[in-house]
Amino acid sequence: MTHHQHIHWIKLGAVFSALVLLWYLWSPLEQNARAETESIVAQQEARAEKRAQAEERILSSAQEGLQEKVSKASLSVGTLMLATSTLPAVSAGSVAVVDLETEQELYMKNADEVRPIASISKLVTALSAYAQTGLNTAMLAPSGEVYTFGDLLRPLFLKSDNAVADSIAQHFGTTKFVGFMNTYVKSIGMQHSAFADPSGISPKNVSTARDLVTLSRFLVEKKRDILTITTEKKATIVSTEGVRWSMDNQNVFAREDSRFLGGKLGFTSQAKKTSIALLSLQLQGERHLVAIVVLGSDDWKQDTHTILTWLESQA
Repeated sequence: MTHHQHIHWIKLGAVFSALVLLWYLWSPLEQNARAETESIVAQQEARAEKRAQAEERILSSAQEGLQEKVSKASLSVGTLMLATSTLPAVSAGSVAVVDLETEQELYMKNADEVRPIASISKLVTALSAYAQTGLNTAMLAPSGEVYTFGDLLRPLFLKSDNAVADSIAQHFGTTKFVGFMNTYVKSIGMQHSAFADPSGISPKNVSTARDLVTLSRFLVEKKRDILTITTEKKATIVSTEGVRWSMDNQNVFAREDSRFLGGKLGFTSQAKKTSIALLSLQLQGERHLVAIVVLGSDDWKQDTHTILTWLESQA
């Protein structure tokens, strides 16, 4: 072996020794780093699992809370349990008795039969005018005196004054106004109702008991200020010239029953006796807002009382 070859092998040996030393030193560092990395990953995974479990508990609790609220809400409404085998016998050709809060139909008799409704029409007259003007608008009364529209609603409802209904329509133009009445009722969901005059004298002023429940619900939910006028026991209005006009409410429920929340009576020979009565009733331990509609009745008052007695007798 020459001198140069000897030097070469010495250098190779030195390099090999250095590599062995580096491997010896690096191996435990690599192992430690790997162990540390694995530890960090394990900790992260554990934390992620804990977060997932916590989120699951929160979600489960929220769902249980929501179910509890829904359950409580359902219990607070309360569906009435009625003995349908003992339905009341009434003279009315059509009847609709509906809980306006739960929409439960409590008693329906020919509720979709189209019938003349007489002066119940005046509720639609008032709503149709109110949709086009304000309560303080000046209007000419049949007497020639000028009152506000809001004032004229008193004789319209309490006296069921046909001439006042005509005067309100004339303020807008009668033909145009009656056309508006027909458009208006369709817009609030009364699909089987039609009107030929603002007073209800015409037998062509027709509706169904079910449609009149829709009207009742609309009054309660959207036009309570109009409905409330029908509950006044008496009223006095004063014209712009100072002429006083006093009247009593013809509706016995308005005068005598504190549960009465509004309504309207009607009568013509073709329609017979008609009525809408909205009452707040204590039934089966809960307060219910009930609409009672009778059409084609021989005695609206007796029929309504018969229905009330039947409802209150349900244990």
